[in-house]
Amino acid sequence: MQSRILKYILYLVIFFSCLLLPIYGAARLVLPNYIKNEIIKSLPKGSTLTIGSISSKPNLGIIFEKISFKSEKNKVYLNSPRIEVSPQFEFSKPLKIYSEELNFKNLQTNAKLKNLQAELFVKKYKKREVSVQGKVNEIENGDDLIFTQLVFLFDGLNSNNKSIKLKAKTFFLNYANNYGSFEISGNNLNSNSNLGENASFNFNVENLQLNLSELKPINENRKIFSDYGVVEINLLKDENWTAPISIHLRKSKSLIDEIAENIKISSTSFWTKGSTDCEYLQILNNDKNCGYLRDFLDISILVEGKDKGSLLVVGEGVCVTPNAGCPQRIKAQIKSKNTVEIFSKFLLSGVVNPILGGVLMSSLLTSPNNSDEDYDHEVKFDMIGSKFLLNDKPVL
Repeated sequence: MQSRILKYILYLVIFFSCLLLPIYGAARLVLPNYIKNEIIKSLPKGSTLTIGSISSKPNLGIIFEKISFKSEKNKVYLNSPRIEVSPQFEFSKPLKIYSEELNFKNLQTNAKLKNLQAELFVKKYKKREVSVQGKVNEIENGDDLIFTQLVFLFDGLNSNNKSIKLKAKTFFLNYANNYGSFEISGNNLNSNSNLGENASFNFNVENLQLNLSELKPINENRKIFSDYGVVEINLLKDENWTAPISIHLRKSKSLIDEIAENIKISSTSFWTKGSTDCEYLQILNNDKNCGYLRDFLDISILVEGKDKGSLLVVGEGVCVTPNAGCPQRIKAQIKSKNTVEIFSKFLLSGVVNPILGGVLMSSLLTSPNNSDEDYDHEVKFDMIGSKFLLNDKPVL
């Protein structure tokens, strides 16, 4: 009886082998092109994907070599010498993706991703909506961009509204435009962004370091170190692009001395003389066809010290950037409490011009505040071209 059972089992094995081997072979032949076609169908409009060669592994893993992706509209380019995809038998399940090296390029950045591991999801009821989540050991771009241990989620890549979530153990970013360059770095970055017709970005970071020394006017001491920072930026499209921005820094100091317990900055940046057809990526790439960043409106700067000293600046700056094509004008009200203590920190830190800071402190001390009980002193500041006025009187 046992020998008969073994015989039947052997027959079944042979039968299923004869049945499955052709299916397996067909899968190895058909699946690579199926995966390729599904990915191409999910690509954003105006983009192209080229693949040098495709091969398969015994476990049905697919190897794509010499991959190149281009989006001429957004000026984004991706390429990789080799990407391995481990597909599932249902396309609604995630495809696992691995690449030792992936190169990224746009008008501002040229970066290399090392040891990319990702999963690509296609939503069950919306076959064209794609999400990607994964991690990267390191992203590097010379002295301009460095991320380590980055975790990401890109959701709704083909929908009108996309979201991006990022986490990184460390990061470094250098950004340059017509107004100079700045560097920002830190630890334990958390970022949430939403991208549609408009865009919003939110960043939380520990041990934040801001190097603003190369922004005009240049000041080599303008380097700020904060225990914690929060940055929120929105890019809004109307007749012209505007960008409400808010920054909150906790426990800040310079290379020389402490600055403040809290620094809160908010403003709305304004572009002018630009095409209404521009998108936010063109704004981020500093595309001249989209107009010029010209004005900073609704400015509010609040500095709070340990000793309950505080400084509040509210106002606006019109035509304050290079190539603005109009006379520069800055108007502000400056209020202070415990004026000597709060200004002493600023002057000792080196982040402000000592001459202007000293003149401003002196003017505040001789201008009592009669309208706001929360502050001791108040002055009106105006800058027209190169002329400075405090309480309507020339300073320099």
